[in-house]
Amino acid sequence: MSIRELFEFDPYRLDAAERLLLRDGVPVPLEPKVFETLLVLIRHGGRLVTKDQLMKEVWPDTFVEESNLVRHISILRKALSRGNEEPPYIETVSKLGYRFVGHVRAPTVEQTEVILQSATVSVVVEDEESSSRTNGRVDTTNKQQEFSSIKRRWLAGGLTLAIAAAGVTAAAVYFRLFASRTQAIDSVAILPFVNVGASPETEYLSEGLTESLTNSLSQLPGLKVMSRNSVLRYKETVTDAQQAGSTLGVRAVLTGKVIQRGNDLIVSAELVDVRDNSHLWGDLYDGKVSDLQAVQMELARDISQQLRLKLSNEAQQRLAKSATQNSEAYELYLKGRYAVNHLTRQQQSGLGYFEQAVEKDPGYALAYAGMAESYVLMADLGATFKLPPKDAYTRAKAAALRAVEIDDTLAEAHVSLGRVAFNYEWDWAGAEREFKRAIALKPDFVPAHHWYSHVLISQGRFDESLAESLHALALDPLDVAMNFHLGFHYWNSRQYDQASAQLEKTLTMDPNHHETHGILSLVYVQQRRYREAIAEQQKSMELGGWDKRGFLGYVYAVSGRRAEAQKLLAQLLVEARSKPVSAYNIARIYTGLGEKEQAFSWLERAIAERDSNLTMPGLKPDVQLDTLRSEPRFQELLRRMRLSQ
Repeated sequence: MSIRELFEFDPYRLDAAERLLLRDGVPVPLEPKVFETLLVLIRHGGRLVTKDQLMKEVWPDTFVEESNLVRHISILRKALSRGNEEPPYIETVSKLGYRFVGHVRAPTVEQTEVILQSATVSVVVEDEESSSRTNGRVDTTNKQQEFSSIKRRWLAGGLTLAIAAAGVTAAAVYFRLFASRTQAIDSVAILPFVNVGASPETEYLSEGLTESLTNSLSQLPGLKVMSRNSVLRYKETVTDAQQAGSTLGVRAVLTGKVIQRGNDLIVSAELVDVRDNSHLWGDLYDGKVSDLQAVQMELARDISQQLRLKLSNEAQQRLAKSATQNSEAYELYLKGRYAVNHLTRQQQSGLGYFEQAVEKDPGYALAYAGMAESYVLMADLGATFKLPPKDAYTRAKAAALRAVEIDDTLAEAHVSLGRVAFNYEWDWAGAEREFKRAIALKPDFVPAHHWYSHVLISQGRFDESLAESLHALALDPLDVAMNFHLGFHYWNSRQYDQASAQLEKTLTMDPNHHETHGILSLVYVQQRRYREAIAEQQKSMELGGWDKRGFLGYVYAVSGRRAEAQKLLAQLLVEARSKPVSAYNIARIYTGLGEKEQAFSWLERAIAERDSNLTMPGLKPDVQLDTLRSEPRFQELLRRMRLSQ
């Protein structure tokens, strides 16, 4: 009796000599090299097998790309199905290799013989039924000797035929499925990674990994990556990847999970073809929390390979570029990004994380860019954070300049420089230059197109603004903010029917988008739909966001509800004595009330304080100030802002 190399784990049985994998006795078709990959991992009995070692054993004396090994691991994970709550049999050891973690048993020789005989009898009797029946019974007379002499031949032949048939079928299926996948996948959505355990303290890890992957892959030419705003709707929901991809209009969808247990971190990811819901690739990465940046970079590289993107050396280097070598700085950066994305009074805490990150790594350009973005947002919401716009913009510019000094290719930093030039310095040419630079560096970077459109609106260049607004929306059609922005453009360009239609459409996408309710209210004012205008502005205030009392006061005033407008005005005047309050908002209410002298007085103060409302919506296009526009004083205000009439 010869010794056979057999392995069992759960319902699976692997026969090395026959090159056969069975699940509950049924052959599992595998390509030869995929089978070899599994065999090497199992032979190492749960020990780490490096990528180099695996490739040498599976492809001896042959050079192959690492992507072949990654594909084999993905196929094996799909073939070796396991319960949803159980980890895959094959574990990825980040940056090193793989480990087979199933409990493997080696059957005894006697067990093997019993199994073989049982299988043989079943096959032979089934065959003999066709020619040896007597009176409806199987005639087994004088057959026992034949069983013992031919059982192995039948088993070998029968199983060889079964394997051959399964192999042909598997090959046909394989080529049918993959023949149409030789071209690169040109669009992908990275759905929010699931924070397994849902601990609020670790939410920044799953969100940070999602955002970092999105940013990394969006740098690659020829690949459309859906923005964070578009995929956010799928957070904390049970999502069908194919359905999500179809809705988002992409070819592939990436889903994933993040598990943290103390300092240990496990990240799983799966790439799905939206056309047929087939599994393209999947992998498991484990390590420490301090390895998160390395995991993110490895994930980005693996995904780019599975999308079959033909990357230039420059693109490959950009993908492999590490923003910081300090894991603590990277973790602090992710916490800062989480605070920025959940813009509340915690925004200052977000700034604190970025500041700590640059203390850990003074050369961390992205962290400086995060500081710049935080200060710009704090300037936008000056009344909330009690930081005068002048101080916020000055600090924002210093941080952004430091970021581009370290890395001039950082589009995010150029956008922040553009924001400062636009909102605070009124350097229109400089703002345009920075936004165009950001677009050149990152053509599909929606914020760059968005803010460039604002610069054009403020100058009354509406045709160009429309082109940028539509471009930003084309990059991300389901982005609520960009749908809102198109309506904002129409309002400023005084196309009120288009504005109301676009803003009403945006509210079907997100009924709680406070900015949309606010601007729709001002559109309704121009359409003399005053009752609806008041209701929309009140709804906007209920939903929160920035201070909209100036807008509501104006709507009250032009609707004839002067007492309510004056009450809001009195509140703002009292607050302005002790803390930053938008002078432009006060001027807006005075304009609605028809008190021109007070309106001009507060506009003068807004100019002196560099109020951000002077550029958003903007002094030049703002329809709310039309009753002041014919005054020479208004022309002087425009001149001081370096804007011609």
